[in-house]
Amino acid sequence: MSKSSSRFTPSFRFHKQRTSNSTTPSTQPTPETISDPDPQPQPQTQTQIMNPNFNLTIETIHAPSTTPPKPTSITIFLAGSTPPSPTTTNKDSSNPIRISSFSSSSSRRDHQQQPPPTWRDTFSTHLAHHFLPKPQPQTHPDNTNTNTNTTPQTIHLTILDPFRPDWDSSWREDPSFPPFKEQVSWEMEQRERADIVLFHFDPASMAPISLLELGLCMREPGKVVVVCPRGYWKSGNVRLVCERFGVQVVEGLEEGVGAVGEFVERIRVGKEREREGC
Repeated sequence: MSKSSSRFTPSFRFHKQRTSNSTTPSTQPTPETISDPDPQPQPQTQTQIMNPNFNLTIETIHAPSTTPPKPTSITIFLAGSTPPSPTTTNKDSSNPIRISSFSSSSSRRDHQQQPPPTWRDTFSTHLAHHFLPKPQPQTHPDNTNTNTNTTPQTIHLTILDPFRPDWDSSWREDPSFPPFKEQVSWEMEQRERADIVLFHFDPASMAPISLLELGLCMREPGKVVVVCPRGYWKSGNVRLVCERFGVQVVEGLEEGVGAVGEFVERIRVGKEREREGC
């Protein structure tokens, strides 16, 4: 668990929103979907500090929502299928991040036990922890006034999540079936517009559609991060393709979060320079 620096108290605000136009969830997701539309925060070890004093906002937009991201937001598309994790931990009361979850969907499973978080759920929390300040070494008293009065920077992140809880066996995977066409079109458009695309290949899932999407993303390899454990059935193919096009491949989700965090910082700095140049 991350701890605040002894030199300063960081200004950190994490507000997570969920935006969805989905209908009532079904209990029968497709092989490339997950089953938990209501994530729970998980404790995470702090690994890197991007800025000691900033405000962070993370918003999640779910398919097929037409809500546009904020103009200043950095967008992250999540691609890949993952079954629910068999091992989870409870919410840590010492977690310094306060997560507020909102949804436009009226159906809630109030009388059912919530399923365990999936990689999509933990990704948001891991990403937030990535930006938490890590402890700094104690310095001389005359050097303690360095960054305490700086104006907090604001980082807006929007996660584009194609997961559809209402997708079940009644859906026909045919262009003539409107919901299917709407979903596929949404995924293609949002993936192309995203600043960053994170692929997660879970060994417990074959994920053929994700492999297809990965091939399409090789047109813009500079915005892709791939999480592919060696246990995934096509790990060798994924790694060779990514090596050819210069795409970063990591073993675990935490490493993937770190790579996405570096992407976010580069994009943020680039946007700041563009604004200063105008």
